[in-house]
Amino acid sequence: MRGVVMYAPGDVGTEDRQDRQDPEIIEPTDFVVRLAATCICGSNGPVALRGIEPVDHTAMGHEYVGVIEEVGAEVRTTIELLLSGLAGLADRPSRRAQPSPADPETAVSGAADGALDARFVAHVLAATLPADAVVLDEAPVTTGDLRHALGLHRPNRYHWVAGGLGWAMPAAVGAAIAHARDGRRVLCVVGDGSALYSPQALWTAARHRLPITYVVVNNREYRVLKDNWQIHSPGAHEYLAMDLDHPRVDFVALARSMGVRALSVTTGEELRHAPADSYRDEGPCLLEARLAKPPGRP
Repeated sequence: MRGVVMYAPGDVGTEDRQDRQDPEIIEPTDFVVRLAATCICGSNGPVALRGIEPVDHTAMGHEYVGVIEEVGAEVRTTIELLLSGLAGLADRPSRRAQPSPADPETAVSGAADGALDARFVAHVLAATLPADAVVLDEAPVTTGDLRHALGLHRPNRYHWVAGGLGWAMPAAVGAAIAHARDGRRVLCVVGDGSALYSPQALWTAARHRLPITYVVVNNREYRVLKDNWQIHSPGAHEYLAMDLDHPRVDFVALARSMGVRALSVTTGEELRHAPADSYRDEGPCLLEARLAKPPGRP
């Protein structure tokens, strides 16, 4: 039987061994998956994998696609758990989250000299968002603040995917096409690292004159990779290939080369009116919000 084998942390492969027994249910919470594909990734997926010989409880660092062949007696599907958890909630009073007050005229940047910080950018984007707009979010540096500012009290307005690198820019194209008849504006917020995965979506948006405002929150680094590294290994590191400033990516020139109107903002005063101005365009627009680098941050 061919199987996935973990030899050591970060060293995973497959073996075709005749003496390997077929997997079987041991614990009632076990399930057996026949793998169809594997890929190297930075996580261990949604489940803990139990091998014959565990290696220091280290994640295998892979994600898997497969078919569930057999389940233990205590394994339940997600939908079953969800339905049981929702039972009786329909009659309870609603406790929907309310958006935090957001006013672009009174928002104050936390950075020095009026320079942009993540919280301020999120605050202004929420305050200037049209009431019926759709939001696609792939900017980890502003995600928490943006969710808080929006309140997420309306369904089908805010969209986010975990681990979907490069997802938001083309997804914004799909959202704009889907809402073409009702004329809803689309706001796509991406980090500079995320924007480098599928910037060709800008060309498609320009070709079809789609009403999308792209906001590139540019901190000139893969901040999420640095933060994850600090979580697993605190201390000083040399962050190889995690900075995006040598050379600096010119997102304005990139967007214009694909037929999209674009401008860069570096201060709070510049940002206050830029989103609302972009929503008046019939076609796409890109705003680059260049964040100030916090003092002492690598």
